[in-house]
Amino acid sequence: MRIGHGTTSEAVEHLSRKVSIRQAKHQCLERRIGALGRRVVCCGERAHLIRASLRYASRKYRAPLAKDLRTIYTADEAAAAAALEDLAAAWGDRYPAIIRLWRVHWAEFTPFLAFPPEVRRVIYSTSLIESMNARLRKVTRNRGQFPSEQAALKVLYLAVRNLEEFRGRSVGIRSSGWKQAQQAFTIYFDGRIPTP
Repeated sequence: MRIGHGTTSEAVEHLSRKVSIRQAKHQCLERRIGALGRRVVCCGERAHLIRASLRYASRKYRAPLAKDLRTIYTADEAAAAAALEDLAAAWGDRYPAIIRLWRVHWAEFTPFLAFPPEVRRVIYSTSLIESMNARLRKVTRNRGQFPSEQAALKVLYLAVRNLEEFRGRSVGIRSSGWKQAQQAFTIYFDGRIPTP
């Protein structure tokens, strides 16, 4: 909540405006990729939703609240909806903003629940992708200008190739459980992932 919001209703109204803008961006992205003839699933990042929820909770109640939130994001869609209602019954009086946050973001969150657990472990956070994008931005920013598009692509290729050396072999350039997730992706997105 920003400084200057006098009441909780003003803070909730501000949050609702931000969410409607984000949902419009997701819908636009889905339409554009769908126009290319690709099947796309856009879902909000679970880690951000949990972090935003715990931001409202006092330190005393964070652990039990996190335990109740876990029942939502580890279940399938029907069980998650029931767990959200249980969360509302248990925590709705104390933290109505958290319940509102989950209900407002529910449409963005539920596509995540359609994936099998192997895939969920890989895509629960975009930190790996954000890290790689930061590295690519750094190498292009340091070069300034490129004589051709081919030169820019070569620099980006070399940066991706050298990510393992940059981070070290034991630091996360790979996600744990990737092989199981790759198998699940091959089944879920049939025909989209090349197989030998």
